[in-house]
Amino acid sequence: MSHWTPARPRVGIIVFAGFALGLLGAAPIAWGQGALPDWKSLQQSVLELDVYSPGAAEPVKGVGFFLEGAEGLVTSLHLIKGASRVVAHAGATPVEITRYLARDPKTDIVLLDVTPSGPKLGRSSYQMVPLSQTVFAIVPASSATPVQGMVMRVFEGAGIGEILAVSQRAPQGAPVADSLGRVLAMIEPLGNMETPAVCAIPIERVIQLAARPDRGGPLAGLASDPAPPWLSPETAEGLQVLGGFYSRAERFENAVNLLTRATEKNPRLVEAWMEWGMALQLKDMNPDAEVKYRKAIELQPGNARAHHYFGSCLFNEEMLLQAQEQYDAALKADPEYAQAYVNLAGVYFRQDKKEDAERALLRAIELQPWLGIAHYNLGALYASQGRTAAALNKLDLLRKERSGFAAQLRHLMTSK
Repeated sequence: MSHWTPARPRVGIIVFAGFALGLLGAAPIAWGQGALPDWKSLQQSVLELDVYSPGAAEPVKGVGFFLEGAEGLVTSLHLIKGASRVVAHAGATPVEITRYLARDPKTDIVLLDVTPSGPKLGRSSYQMVPLSQTVFAIVPASSATPVQGMVMRVFEGAGIGEILAVSQRAPQGAPVADSLGRVLAMIEPLGNMETPAVCAIPIERVIQLAARPDRGGPLAGLASDPAPPWLSPETAEGLQVLGGFYSRAERFENAVNLLTRATEKNPRLVEAWMEWGMALQLKDMNPDAEVKYRKAIELQPGNARAHHYFGSCLFNEEMLLQAQEQYDAALKADPEYAQAYVNLAGVYFRQDKKEDAERALLRAIELQPWLGIAHYNLGALYASQGRTAAALNKLDLLRKERSGFAAQLRHLMTSK
């Protein structure tokens, strides 16, 4: 417990001797863990859509879903662009949709005006999902079973949500639910048929969309909105997204090729430089990664995640004071960046400043109450101080949340 010794950063959450550092995203999820959600109940909230375009002989098929907190049917904006009419199938009764309630071209989301009966899906935060838990991409209502997949997180600064690696192609616009039946995100394709990756937009953005002022209007008004640039693999943004996926799939040469092309197409695309740095860091090439993070910070000095990732490189090289400077810069740019508090606590832990480490972890939990890595670290800290009851409380909490960190904390406490 006296060391904060980093393992390889290839899985995004790095486990240490008695402590864990939050870095790039999610730990790998074992296939088959966790029970399926209440599928019959969820099916009633997932509607098949027929999208008719002027002059088209047959409609385009898609899906939409209800969500508590978003009054309307959620689906993909690009799915219905230019549509002359949309029909939702609610049981045996087709429902004509003629208006949208709100739209957000940047995140490719639209809320449609339709009110058939049926349960709404429960609202929850994707940040609350235990990282050890299998996540399922929900298929259209007519299908018998969901598509099983696992989350591979993309840093939020990219503005593109999450990336999911799935066992087969997931349906466009479908909701993603975990084994507790909590809706986490909605599916979007990456636009590259050679990869099984799809993009999932965090559900909070759907909830926030309900409060946007651009409500009302005919569906034909959607035709003027451009598709999100990251949907095309020919754009710098699309290359950056695909490069990030290949990086997490440990296909380093493919990732570097795509990210090089992304920065050549748009040298000022901060997210591409960050993704490139992350790819290098996953290969333990920390000094090379630092060069990319420095470039990102040069282009956007207030980018909290660039400072955060840069700090993690420095930490891996035992440059604790320099790492702390970067974490401080990240928190100055984004005072509510919970992961940065987790990593800052790691610096304090290594410096034997355990009271400061505890305060940093408590602040992370205050900002993000179900951040499993923060609860684990706090339990590890309590165990190192002989505060067994407090450590056991954290263990109980992690078990209730079905977190993979529960087993790690239990092993840590019983091996002392």
